[in-house]
Amino acid sequence: MDDKLHYQQVKTLCDNLDFSGLRTKTKFLTCAPFIEIIKEMQHGKHDLLIKPAEASHSMLKSIFGATDMHLMRKCPCPVWIIKKSNQVKFSHNIAATDPDPEVPEN
Repeated sequence: MDDKLHYQQVKTLCDNLDFSGLRTKTKFLTCAPFIEIIKEMQHGKHDLLIKPAEASHSMLKSIFGATDMHLMRKCPCPVWIIKKSNQVKFSHNIAATDPDPEVPEN
């Protein structure tokens, strides 16, 4: 399959998702996934990468796939790998912040 067909398939999938109230952008990148993700994280100056865990086919990497491992080692920002689940629907999100990094107790 060529890139234009892949792009159109991804665009169709994304257009059918409900992102009510969220600002979104679709990009189609072709290269090693972890490299393109890291470039995008650097270019966009993002603070956090949240990614679903990959299915791994190796006993040594039973929790994370190769892309997950590359991202955890090389991504310039924190990486949160989440387990895929059809049961949990989040309606609220919370983030812990440190208002004064000079005071370790905070």
